[in-house]
Amino acid sequence: MKIANLIGSLVGMAIAVFFFYHTFAFPVVQSQETGPAFMPRIFAVALMILSIILLIQSFFTKEKAPETKMKMIGLTMGIVLIYLLLIPTLGFYSSTILFVLVLILITKLKKPILLVVIPVAVPLFVFVFFEKMLRVPIPTGILF
Repeated sequence: MKIANLIGSLVGMAIAVFFFYHTFAFPVVQSQETGPAFMPRIFAVALMILSIILLIQSFFTKEKAPETKMKMIGLTMGIVLIYLLLIPTLGFYSSTILFVLVLILITKLKKPILLVVIPVAVPLFVFVFFEKMLRVPIPTGILF
């Protein structure tokens, strides 16, 4: 049994129950078959099912968990923190380009085409999909 999977599944089930319970406080719209609580309930049920599967798997697996690389985890968390602190100053798009580029570099990806395409493609996708199509305002900063 993997203790991490056991704990993770129990936490997942608790979160699913919490969110499913709170969907009953959503307003009921009489003119629609499905109201605002429909999708959150679907997600809560899906989380519950996946947590139960993880719980069952944790009882039947006896393999040793792989070693975690704490240095890499700490570095990544630090980079995410710096990214979040830079967004108000530099803006979402410039911060995201730097963030994705640094993450790619610490994973030691050496293909030059990917070092250029991925950091530009991620903010470009966010710009087109969220800002233009869905009209979600994205934080801007000094650069853009």
